[in-house]
Parts: sequence; structure tokens; C-alpha cells
Amino acid sequence: MNRRYILALGFYLISASGFAQTPANPTNPITISKKTEIKNTIETETGKIKSNPNNADAYLERGIAWHMIDDNRKALVDLNKAISLNPNNAKAYHYRGKVKSSLGDNRGAVSDQSEASKLSPKDSKIFLARGIAYFQMHDNKRALQDFDKTIILSPNTCEAFYQRALVKNKMGYKMDALNDFFKATELNPNHLESYLERSKIKFQLNNHKGAIKDFNKIIELAKGDTPAEVFSNRGVSRATLGDFKGAVDDYNKAIIIDPKNDDVYYNKGVARFNLGDANGAIEDYSKAIELNDKNAQAWHDRGVAEFESGDNNQALQDYNSAISLGLKNDIVFSNRGVVKYMLEDYKGALNDYTTSLEMNSKNEKACYNRGMARLKLKDYKGAIKDFTHAIDLSPENADAYFNRAEAKRHIDKTNSSCMDWSKAGELGYYEAYDMIKQHCN
Repeated sequence: MNRRYILALGFYLISASGFAQTPANPTNPITISKKTEIKNTIETETGKIKSNPNNADAYLERGIAWHMIDDNRKALVDLNKAISLNPNNAKAYHYRGKVKSSLGDNRGAVSDQSEASKLSPKDSKIFLARGIAYFQMHDNKRALQDFDKTIILSPNTCEAFYQRALVKNKMGYKMDALNDFFKATELNPNHLESYLERSKIKFQLNNHKGAIKDFNKIIELAKGDTPAEVFSNRGVSRATLGDFKGAVDDYNKAIIIDPKNDDVYYNKGVARFNLGDANGAIEDYSKAIELNDKNAQAWHDRGVAEFESGDNNQALQDYNSAISLGLKNDIVFSNRGVVKYMLEDYKGALNDYTTSLEMNSKNEKACYNRGMARLKLKDYKGAIKDFTHAIDLSPENADAYFNRAEAKRHIDKTNSSCMDWSKAGELGYYEAYDMIKQHCN
């Protein structure tokens, strides 16, 4: 007698965890010509200092030059000297504050920027720098106040909108943050950091079409220097929208850049499985496990792919590994139950389905499959109960009607069986009519 089985093949599409964090105070790379110009400035100002050791402006300009090439310890020495020679120069305090931020001394930076703001209360750059220091200190309220002040003083400053957006996002105001990132890109259509951060928020809000647009812009602006995370997360967005082939292409690009990210291999396995390539999925899940053998989800999903390819023994081993690593949800126990059933371990299958239903009583697949296990164990009353529950959860489940009829037949409820076979046939399970001919006429 033919029976059909509903197999609970659950898998999860999850984002790669390595979404790049954009620094709060990004710096642009210095070109060779700019470096040469800065070195010339240092030489010029050094000459001025030799001629006049009390030239505060020369120490200031040389300190700024050192800061521009990230030699912040030398910068600090020169700016300290500039301030000692002229304690009323706002620019000197401002740059010393920036140097202190670069050295991780954000409290000192706030102190210097505050002093600069007293000397030059309408200089927007001072409030911008102090806001960045507050943000690094996790003082989001004061950071927000300073970025608001910056925008009042200089309403067309892209960096101010960008930094304010970072703070708003950190505070949980995602839509407000999006608006500021949009404003930043309006003011500077090539502001890469804004597209990076904006794409993250769209991604988190499941606006995958919008995220893909930003990922595309980032790739255009990065010009061959795109972070792996951009390709991997564009891949997840594409997969979420059903473009699994495009997702695989993006994961491959991410892997070329960073071949050590197990999440990317995992997500690639999910995409290939959805393309019907179970063997390819096994290959990728195996690589993910090689890179991180604690990735329980990869063990589970490799088990799904192995089951699909007919290797039930290996699938069982992988489900066992996933569970031992802490992946304990109704899906994994339901899936392990399916494999045990196929290996004719009906008691083991029954136990796993029961565990699954204890975790989620509305798992219709586990409920139906437990009924099938009970049929094999000749627990017909228990099977009827499970099939009835499965029908309550999914009234169009023709298989449940068909097999409930079979269970009823074994306990001499032929009339009730005939009604179930009739319903199964009505729902498209046409073999039920053969049973009606045999037992109901």
C-alpha cells in the first residue's frame, strides 16, 4: 500500500556575522603627493622653529602635519608647545583634542575641544570633533547635542549628518538615522561610509531591495577595494529575495577576499541547497564546519542536505552533532526523527517527534510524522490522535486524512475510514479512491 510522508526539512538563512563596523571618525587615505606636501610642511616649519624657538604658529602647523600622517606622539609634543607659547589659540586646542582622540584619550579630547569652543564659539569643526569624542565615550546624549550644534552652525556639513546618524542608530532611532544618512549622501554623493551604515540599517529592517542598491553603490565607490562583508551581505539580501544564483556569485566574491569566514560558506550552502544542488551545499557546509566546528547550524543543515542526497546515516550523525553543540529546537528534533524513521528506528523517531512537539505543539510536520511512527509501532489510537491534531493545524493535509483512515481501519472503524479516504481524495490524494473501492463498497 502506498503512503506518502511529510518530511520536515527546515533550514535557516542567516546573515553573516561579520558586517564591517565603520569607524566613528573615518580618515581618508593620504595620497603620495599629499604625503610629500606634508613632509615639506614639516621641513618648512622645522626651519622656522630653528630660527625662532618661540614661534607658536610654527609648532602648531608642524603638529597638525604630524597628525595628518598619524604620528600623533610627535604631534602632541608640538601642540603642547604651541599652547604653552600661546594659550589663547582655539585652533591649537582643537587639533590637540583631535590628537588625543586618536591616542584614545577622549576625556582629554573633550577638555581641549571645550576650551577651543570658549575661544571660538562659532567654529562648527570644534563641536563636530567634541561630539565624536563624546560618542567614543558612549555619551550619546552629549554627542547628539554637539552634532546638532554643528549642523546649526554649518548646515551643509556631510560629516555632521553622518556622525549624528551614527549616534541616533546607536540610540535605537533607526528611521531618524536613515534620514541623516540620506542627507549626508545628498551633500556628498560619494560618501562611502554613509552608504555602508545605511545599508546595514536597511538590511536589519528587511528592506533588502534598498540594501542592495546601497551595496551596489558601495562597490562602485570602493573601486576594487570592497570589503568582503559587502558582497556577503548583498548575497544574503539576494537570497532573501529569492535570487539564489546571484547570492552564490556574491558569496564567491566574498570568499576570494576573505576565505576564512565560516558564515559565508554556510550561507553559500543554503543558497546552493535552494538551487537544488544538495552535493554542492554539503561541500560548502563542510567547509564552514572545517573553519568553525562549533557552528551547530552548519552541522544541522549539512544533515538536511545529506538526507536529501540519500545518506541517512551521515545525516543522523550530523543532527546528533548539532544537538550536542546546543542547537535544540523543534526543527532539529523533527528532522532527526525523520532520519530515524527512514532508518527504521521507529521508537527513536517517536521520541524525537515528541521532543519536537514539547517545544512547539504547533509543528504540524512533527505531529503528522509522529502519527506515522505510531502506525509502524501499531499504536493506532495514538496515531489517530496525532493525525487529528495535524489536521486541526492544517485542514488541507490530504496525507493526514489518508493515514488516519489507515489507522482507523486497524481498529475496525471502517465507516469513519471511508470518510477520511473520501476527504483525502477530494484534496488530491487520488490513491485514496483505490482504498474506497477495496473497503467501502
